[in-house]
Amino acid sequence: YTSDQKIKIRPGRYTIKINSDGYASLEKEITVKLWKTVNAKIKLAPKIKPFITDEARGLELSEDKKFLYFFDITERKLTKLNIKTKEKKFLSDTIPFDVEKVFWSPDKKRVIIFQKNDTGRLSGALYNTNSNKKLSLPEETRSPVTWSKDSKLFAYTVSSLDGFIKLQISNQDGLNTQNIMDVLPAKFVRWLGNGKIFYYPEDSDDENTTSYLINPREKKMTTFLNKNITNIKILKNNKKEERLIYETIDDS
Repeated sequence: YTSDQKIKIRPGRYTIKINSDGYASLEKEITVKLWKTVNAKIKLAPKIKPFITDEARGLELSEDKKFLYFFDITERKLTKLNIKTKEKKFLSDTIPFDVEKVFWSPDKKRVIIFQKNDTGRLSGALYNTNSNKKLSLPEETRSPVTWSKDSKLFAYTVSSLDGFIKLQISNQDGLNTQNIMDVLPAKFVRWLGNGKIFYYPEDSDDENTTSYLINPREKKMTTFLNKNITNIKILKNNKKEERLIYETIDDS
């Protein structure tokens, strides 16, 4: 849109706001000087339509980047979405309670969810997305959960009767559970490609900012970083080598 219209205004700083159907709104600040003409060139960007219009929780992309997996809050079902055709496939029956956390296995054949039950407490359940079978996890099971890279094992913590938090590992069907060691409650847990587990306690503060590497086979823990971590990600390069990216309060 172009216009030859001229508007006379007093010298000073002004904010121009522009809205147009089908485009993202934009604001631009200009400075007008005495007896000067300002030609404001503004380019509006088209609005980006959301790919998923339904509310989604636990959104993850498949390894081949052809499908999205998530919990559909509107339908209350675990869902697989074909990115190209936008065809949906539901992987579970309707889940009656509010789902708070979703942990997909790397191969997307299993998923662990934590939902609020009728008492308001979080309870965990393991779903087989191929057979739609559900296994309720022990009431003491806590979030977060992490899966091994081959999707055959998952690690999690449980509250024990003696008051300690225990790190446990089960197979992909929730069986053959092993106690690994006593730990503090987890804030971040990630199973790395080298078979070790990155573990960061949730009650870390300015005086206790230690994260650990846990070797589940040897049941040994070693100090990893002494930083107050606010978020972590695991990225892979073209050679499929892993990099642990972490954010801290002071830097990234």
